[in-house]
Order: sequence, then structure tokens, then C-alpha cells
Amino acid sequence: CTTNPAVLKILSGDSDFMPLIDVANDLGWETEMWAFSSALSAGSMATSVSKIEPLDSHLDEIQL
Repeated sequence: CTTNPAVLKILSGDSDFMPLIDVANDLGWETEMWAFSSALSAGSMATSVSKIEPLDSHLDEIQL
């Protein structure tokens, strides 16, 4: 774990990650939310991160 500024990338639209995003923001980290557009509502998670990246445009790159 580091307290130096870093980037936290959450690949989910699940608001259960809000406490982690809050801690990262408090530490001055950049926070990114990567999720499908259907999960990108105007909720608190989408408005609390510094960057939003829709996964829809990367669907052909995702392998299950």
C-alpha cells in the first residue's frame, strides 16, 4: 500500500466501492470508474471520480 498519489481504477458501477473512492480522493489520488454505459447513472459514484471510461467501446477487446 502507498500513500503517494496514485491512480485507482474501479471496473464497476457498483456503489459499494464508494468508501474506497472516498479514501483515494482524500489521499489526492486520481480515481477512475470503468463501467458499461448502463451503469453510468448520475449517481454519487459517477460524480465522485475524476474520470469515467465507458467499457462499451472496449467490448471487442474484453475476453471472457
